[in-house]
Parts: sequence; structure tokens; C-alpha cells
Amino acid sequence: MEFPEFLTGNPFSTPVGQRIEQATSSSLPSEDWALNMEICDVVNTTDEGCVCVLQLSSILCIVHLYLVVLKRH
Repeated sequence: MEFPEFLTGNPFSTPVGQRIEQATSSSLPSEDWALNMEICDVVNTTDEGCVCVLQLSSILCIVHLYLVVLKRH
């Protein structure tokens, strides 16, 4: 499967990707709502934020597909 060029690369290498990684860290004792709102603002106001979310979405879809395939075997 080949992805469009803008969906390739490491989404966590961008500033918004790093924020997303921090916000979803398993080491957080609870949700960081200020960080979550900051991420929403970046996604809603910049092209970089939108591209990062698309990259992460595509990664999650692939992971979910693999999980479904593995569960069936």
C-alpha cells in the first residue's frame, strides 16, 4: 500500500506531534486539558497541525487493521 507523500514521515517529529505524544503519554497521572486545548488550537489554525493529525490517523488505521487480522488468526 502506498501513501500520499504528505502522509509519510514521523508525525511525532513536528512540534504539534510532540505535543500529541506528550498528551497521550501513559506516564501522565491525568489528562492535561491545557495541552489538549493547545493541540486543538494548533490543528484548527495551521496546516502543520492538520497534516500531523492525518498522519497519526493513518498510522492508527493501519494498527487497527493489523489487530483485526491478528485477532482472526
